[in-house]
Amino acid sequence: MNKAIRITVLTGFIFFLASHYLVMSINKEYFPVFAYLYPFVAKVWFESGRLLLSMNWNVDLETLFKAIKYLFLLNIAIAIFAFKYQSFYRIILWIGAILFACYLLALLFLGLATIYPIYTVCIAFALAIFLFLIKNKPL
Repeated sequence: MNKAIRITVLTGFIFFLASHYLVMSINKEYFPVFAYLYPFVAKVWFESGRLLLSMNWNVDLETLFKAIKYLFLLNIAIAIFAFKYQSFYRIILWIGAILFACYLLALLFLGLATIYPIYTVCIAFALAIFLFLIKNKPL
């Protein structure tokens, strides 16, 4: 049972990271296409860019995406190693919990929870699963 939960959680997290990596790997010209294919991901990053502009942070979204997509690649690599090694599994659980908590706070802060309620519930559910697995596993 524990092995099935581990495989399911890691596979789902890899797909989550891969979809976000895909959105961040595009050029500015093709962003509307991906906004149509992945509206929840594109909307969060679009609203995050607007938030940065409202705080007078002059950051190009393409530069920001370039930095974050390498972090997602690193997380995908750690998640792949987490299938075999327990220490990487613990690291991925913590990374996932932090990522989902930040993502949920961003959804709530940007007011996107009312626009994408099912996606927000899925993120909250994923956060609960990761926190439950962290709590029930001894260090």
